[in-house]
Amino acid sequence: MIGLAEKAVVEDCDRENFKRIVLQLVNGKTITSSCFYHEEVEQSLRIINTYIQIARRSNSLGKLTIVEPGDESREEH
Repeated sequence: MIGLAEKAVVEDCDRENFKRIVLQLVNGKTITSSCFYHEEVEQSLRIINTYIQIARRSNSLGKLTIVEPGDESREEH
């Protein structure tokens, strides 16, 4: 399972001991999770970073072609 994330960081939430994950995608977009208890977020972050490292080592991100919705030049006829 190789995703489109290049970087993952943690942000604090308003509630004490709650955090969220912010992902930077290969196309420059950002995804922010909901707030969860900090232990859950830290475990998820370890897993996400493991997959990001695997993708970097195997150069999987360099082999991806990102097709935006409505990009007719990539559609098969």
